[in-house]
Amino acid sequence: YLVIVLMFFWRLYLDFPGTKDLPNGSEEKDKNVSDIKVKKWVDGKDIDTISATINAVHESVCNSGGHINRDWEYLCAEHFVKRATQLLLQGEQVNVVQIGAHIGFDANDPLAKGLSGILDKVTSITNATKLRKLFHWTFVEPSPPNFKRLEANLKKNEHICDMKSINAAVVSDLAKNPGEMVFYGISSTIDPETGFDSKSNQKLPYW
Repeated sequence: YLVIVLMFFWRLYLDFPGTKDLPNGSEEKDKNVSDIKVKKWVDGKDIDTISATINAVHESVCNSGGHINRDWEYLCAEHFVKRATQLLLQGEQVNVVQIGAHIGFDANDPLAKGLSGILDKVTSITNATKLRKLFHWTFVEPSPPNFKRLEANLKKNEHICDMKSINAAVVSDLAKNPGEMVFYGISSTIDPETGFDSKSNQKLPYW
């Protein structure tokens, strides 16, 4: 599912001005001061302070080491983290659609860790929890058992941002009879979160 989401992020990136418009220090001060219309929670901050906030969030998510750094290589390279942070500081809405969300917030789900990390860092630096309400995260999952667990996990993590779930499959517009397609899933005896099969007493690999 990560590849599909990355494609969405890439489109999100292309729909906004290029990275040349991102604040990147005092040399961009005159150019960007009028462009960044921050809301009251960052009113009074100069461009260098705002730039430092954006860079700090990027460093925290993209250069913290471990699997988040590797899995977020493309998003970080294309400045998604900086752009999303800038939009939040400007008081703009950020919308993310995760297609094939499984149960949401898996232990090995780098997308959940990274997006949560962005919001945690931004709100920590600005001390503005209201920013979380500007981040809208939609989870799309077709499997009924997975979706049931997904809804429970979203409830546990509802403090992160505005989240909603959709029980649906996403298919190509070119598909024949999409409403009657065969859907394959794992056995109902396998826990979708732990991977443990109560029938065989075996556990699936973490992936």
